[in-house]
Amino acid sequence: MNTSASASSWESIEAPPRARAFRATLPRVRIFAGEGALGHLRKVVVEASCRRVMVLSGQSVARGTPLISTITSALGEGCAGTFDRIGRNATRGSLEEAVSLARSVSCDGIVAVGAGTAMVFGRLLAILMAEGRPAEEICTRYRDGAPPETRRLPAAKVPIFNVLTAPTNAQGRGGSALVDPEQGRLEFFDPKTRPTALFWDPEALMTAPLSLTCSNARTTYFWALMGMASAARANPLVEGVRRQAYMLARSARGAEHLAQARIDLCAAAWLHNSDEDLGGAPFVAHWIVRVCYAIGAGLATLSDQVRLGDIYNSIVPHAMRHLEPLCRSEIMRMAETIAGRTVADCEAARGIIRADLTASGPLVRLRDVLTEEGQLDAVLASAMRAYNADPNGEFKTRAAELHAILRDAW
Repeated sequence: MNTSASASSWESIEAPPRARAFRATLPRVRIFAGEGALGHLRKVVVEASCRRVMVLSGQSVARGTPLISTITSALGEGCAGTFDRIGRNATRGSLEEAVSLARSVSCDGIVAVGAGTAMVFGRLLAILMAEGRPAEEICTRYRDGAPPETRRLPAAKVPIFNVLTAPTNAQGRGGSALVDPEQGRLEFFDPKTRPTALFWDPEALMTAPLSLTCSNARTTYFWALMGMASAARANPLVEGVRRQAYMLARSARGAEHLAQARIDLCAAAWLHNSDEDLGGAPFVAHWIVRVCYAIGAGLATLSDQVRLGDIYNSIVPHAMRHLEPLCRSEIMRMAETIAGRTVADCEAARGIIRADLTASGPLVRLRDVLTEEGQLDAVLASAMRAYNADPNGEFKTRAAELHAILRDAW
């Protein structure tokens, strides 16, 4: 036996790649979709042992549609009251008012009706009602030179039932944020505030104005496209979820006036929640999505006119230009996903992505959202504290790029 030849042959064999390690958490949630989905609401509430449910919504839903009346009638004596003063953002004042009402009626369950803010408001109401402490004592803490500290929120939370009027990836999450006029954005995380059930019923979804649904559809498509940038290197569960979300979001473009497209968009948005649960870390998948998300969160604290889908799309071209050295491969993958072919170079890729995003509506300028350019400093300060986008405090090394992106977007 020629041992030297055998050793040489062995050494020339390339070692197999290491198996990918990942963890997944699959929270239990019941989803009812399609015609008659809301007909299951009362049964699900009863099965959750809720007898004093409070129904939350904004004024446009409560006073401009018959939806709240339909829901309260279906709940019957199980409805303990309604609160219809949710605005564009979950503000401290409105939350304190809702907490007072919820306690006065011995609320033991929440039905949140609406889009993103209604879902966030429901989670915050459950947290503040149960914890019984000021928001400052239980929100995520930011300290210079230290990573953000997420507080533990041990109190049991009442069940939450989300009735969507528009697609939103806020529907199935455990994180929330309120806007305080003095302290800005306060963030919270509690997995016990994940919904018990979701309802995607055309009766509710078709009450939303087409403009709102289209804006939320742009948000849904943004997350789907950003996810595709790193889908190939995600774990096998996440990769499938991202491809399905992208397919649903893309096929719904231009069909947002149809009930089925709205349900498909709700499904795509929920898959974004699943992405996170399955170990995909969508908020930190790459630098472009991190920065766009953080800037959007910062803008939302300053203006209640912000529609995040429009902001995300408008920030992307500037983020691609300034952050290209950090995420060139992701830019190429997004462009190739859109084009369905190999793309020659990064400049061509940026053009494909920009054209694709503008296909669903013109890009906005930050000067059309904010009142003065000086507010950009406040947006930057808020973005630098966006825990979901920057859990390890890396933004402080890229403050110049973030400032340049904001300046160009102005």
